[in-house]
Amino acid sequence: MVHYSLGRARKTQKQLWRVPSGQGKSRIMAFLCLVALFTGMFSKVYLVFGNKYLMKRDKKDFQTLWIMLDFVKSVEYCVGLNFGVEKGSLVLIDESDIVMFDSP
Repeated sequence: MVHYSLGRARKTQKQLWRVPSGQGKSRIMAFLCLVALFTGMFSKVYLVFGNKYLMKRDKKDFQTLWIMLDFVKSVEYCVGLNFGVEKGSLVLIDESDIVMFDSP
């Protein structure tokens, strides 16, 4: 799924993927972020969450990975959509329904 969604990113700017609870959504997002940065397809990745708890949990779980691969400055964790996106960036939204309802 990660490789397919990145491949589609060249043709389709907006994609929606449904991953059921307990199926590793956080790992999928981290791997998608990793591949996007490692291949140079994107220069920065924003990981967007619906609340601080989920953001802090995922940031803690993957912070060591970003440090080891020197991607700390390339990965930005955010709550909500109140930020500017740099050109050449990828935005991954966890629980997109929460963000859509809060910021239609």
